[in-house]
Amino acid sequence: MLVELDIANLAVIDHARIPFGPGLNVLTGETGAGKSIVIDALNLLIGVRADAGMIRAGTGAARVEGIFQVLLPAETVGSLVEAGLVSPNGEPEGEPGEEPLILAREVSASGRSVARVNGRAVPARLLAELGEQLIDIHGQGAHLSLLRVPEHAGMLDRWGGVGDLRRQVAAEQARLRRLQRELAGLRGDDRELARRADLLRHQVDEIAAARLAAGEEEELRAEQQVQAHAEQILQLAGRAYAAVAGGDIDTSSARDLLGGAHRMLSQLEGVDPGVAALAEQAAAIGLQLDDLGVALRSYRDGVEYRPERLAEVEDRLAVLFSLKRKYGSTVGEVLGFAEGARAELAGLEDREGAIAGLEAEERSLRASLGAQVAELNARRREAAQGLERRVIEQLETLSMRGTFRIDFSVAAAGAGAGAGAGLSLEPDGVEFLLSLTPGEPVRPLAKVASGGETSRVMLAIKAALAGADRRPILVFDEIDTGIGGRVGEVVGGKLWELARHSQVLAVTHLPQLAAYGDSHLRVGKAVEGGRTVTRVAALAGEERVEELAEMFGADREAGRLQAATLLERAAQLAATAGGGGPAPGE
Repeated sequence: MLVELDIANLAVIDHARIPFGPGLNVLTGETGAGKSIVIDALNLLIGVRADAGMIRAGTGAARVEGIFQVLLPAETVGSLVEAGLVSPNGEPEGEPGEEPLILAREVSASGRSVARVNGRAVPARLLAELGEQLIDIHGQGAHLSLLRVPEHAGMLDRWGGVGDLRRQVAAEQARLRRLQRELAGLRGDDRELARRADLLRHQVDEIAAARLAAGEEEELRAEQQVQAHAEQILQLAGRAYAAVAGGDIDTSSARDLLGGAHRMLSQLEGVDPGVAALAEQAAAIGLQLDDLGVALRSYRDGVEYRPERLAEVEDRLAVLFSLKRKYGSTVGEVLGFAEGARAELAGLEDREGAIAGLEAEERSLRASLGAQVAELNARRREAAQGLERRVIEQLETLSMRGTFRIDFSVAAAGAGAGAGAGLSLEPDGVEFLLSLTPGEPVRPLAKVASGGETSRVMLAIKAALAGADRRPILVFDEIDTGIGGRVGEVVGGKLWELARHSQVLAVTHLPQLAAYGDSHLRVGKAVEGGRTVTRVAALAGEERVEELAEMFGADREAGRLQAATLLERAAQLAATAGGGGPAPGE
């Protein structure tokens, strides 16, 4: 439901904070006070195009904010969570599963408009998408859901209780589309597929012939480095070995020099025992030099200069480079490419078998889908008969003689051979048609009703669809245009009954209608500081009786008696209906 509407600097409204309650909310007040501006504010919240001319004179911007507490479809909640606009698991106080939403719209004097959801700026498109699921506004020039033909099938399905079957049909249709896309890929141009298979086969064979091994490239590059500098390595390793362990007759090695130092320290130890530690250290270094000499000799002897091996290594590296240039930046990526190519090639080679299997699955799916669509069409037609009778009854209670019919446009039969051929795979189209003139043919809703008549027609249909409309908030602007008090009271009762299923906001001049409101809001204007301002007040008790009496425009005492009578009849309706919300008149 809409909990509160905050309006600032919109037309004659400088600032108004309007609380709304569950059930039927009626807005009354003299002409020009600003009642319809409340509807304009709601239109801004649901994404209607903004106009700088709506801004109150002398101000730079208008702002509208609405606080909602609503149960949204799971997919909508998922989108809001993904966008970071609502909590993924936090549920507000109130009914379980309801999401708190604060929608806001700002319009500057330059015509620029900013939309916000829960404090975050969003595209106006998102605001419009949310608005379509929250509010349905019925009035002159409004974008009514009932005038949008694509929505008629959903309304009929919800009223007839075939929503689950419709969702099942939609899921099977999606499955069929996926299967058909897969088949189309397999049935592609035979020549192109043959060329593709030849290319894959060549790539797989080329990579397989190379006999690649993980880590091979690193080993080859290390060996290439050694072979390319083998002469220098042998020379330097030999010199290092000679310097450490000897081998040159004319030059003393490090081992020889250290041995002499150790002998001198041993002799010195006989004179000064304190050098014993130095002698031990010299002995230990001598052992380390022995080990270093062995290691240097082993390294030197292990290096073999083989020009032919260097050529082999470089040839192998060239093969790896060529494969990487075509199939991946590393040997691992090349091997991964080969694995993928083998899998695709196997699929192409088994294409005929795969096509045959998918074709059999498609025939079976077409048959089951065709049967489901036929059942859906039959159940829709059965439900349509009941809904047609119900709408005509509702029109009669509103003193409107009319013919309501649900038209079905038969979808084309499915193509293809085998099971399911000749069956329609799409449900028939659904459109609501109406005639308000006896003897005249029924026509689409948008071409029949106009002005205040539109709202009453929509009320009749909405009343017939009560409980099947997924929008939680319904708004009726000037629904009483062109009707008298007797019909107005009937309309008030209808609105109250409809408000047991959805929150209803109604702008009215008729006290007979206003008396049925669960909440009564008076929109009035006054002059403050030399300027006209609009104020909205919630009425109850004697204030409400006084307002209804003024709306009668007769003798004040007579008006009060009429108002009291109306409120009593409204309360009796609530008692007879078994409650379902606050009784009108309380």
